[in-house]
Amino acid sequence: MEEKFIIGKNEYSVRYNETAISNILEQIGVCNKRKLVEFALVCYACANNKLNLVWEALALKTGLARSTVAVHIRNALIGAEYNGGLKNIDDILGVEFYDYDFGLTSKNFLAVLSRHLLNQGSIIVKIVEK
Repeated sequence: MEEKFIIGKNEYSVRYNETAISNILEQIGVCNKRKLVEFALVCYACANNKLNLVWEALALKTGLARSTVAVHIRNALIGAEYNGGLKNIDDILGVEFYDYDFGLTSKNFLAVLSRHLLNQGSIIVKIVEK
């Protein structure tokens, strides 16, 4: 699938493997707002570690407020943690990453998983020339 996102002052064209991302989100138990989490992962791949830019881009794309987007993503992670699936992120990444005492912040989750998807070739980012 291909999407365009405006993040900060740049426009990005992002091709991504929707099936691969959906499968990973299913493995880690993200049930609520899966499409929004998918878009967040794709946006984060473009945002140079700036989470506020991700919230702004998703707010623009969905018509939701920035704070609402952030809460939806956090609630999706809490749900995945509650149902026990989030700990499967270690198997997906091939390293011990999940902290059983602390859990994951939205930023850590998006940063690590989007980088993993970029490295796999499941997300390909290009800047749109103006």
